[in-house]
Amino acid sequence: MGPRILEQVRVYTGRPDGERDPRTHAAHMRQCAAWERSGAVVITRPLRYPRDWPRDRAQEKGIDVQLAIDFVAGAIDDSYDTGIICSTDTDLLPALEFVASRFGRERAETAAWLTGGKGSELRLRNPSTWCHRLEQTDYDAVRDPTDYRASRERGSVGRREP
Repeated sequence: MGPRILEQVRVYTGRPDGERDPRTHAAHMRQCAAWERSGAVVITRPLRYPRDWPRDRAQEKGIDVQLAIDFVAGAIDDSYDTGIICSTDTDLLPALEFVASRFGRERAETAAWLTGGKGSELRLRNPSTWCHRLEQTDYDAVRDPTDYRASRERGSVGRREP
């Protein structure tokens, strides 16, 4: 396999409701803006709030389905040479299986953070797909220490110490 060029990064995330939870929504918007400034494409879906919110946390619903649809559609539309899903969510396995079996295993790869020396990876065995195992040094290289909850005058954000 020859050298590769990263063409696009997509971030899939649940979006807090601005009326129900304005502080969290504002922090989320600042974080999304930072991702977009760095070149990422941000795809959002509204969070679902349980009846007993805020005691029970709001939940992401449908974001994994959106990622799966985009991954499959991108392969069908020939939008990428190799799509890499950075997730350990097994709900994404059908999309990975479809792309690998329909378009070849080199079109579908995954990435996962190693935790405690072991990776919890999303990976197919048949056909075998590649999993990029990311270590602490990889995390440290891309870590953003910004505390998006804190806002100051003129929209600047505070930094949280590591």
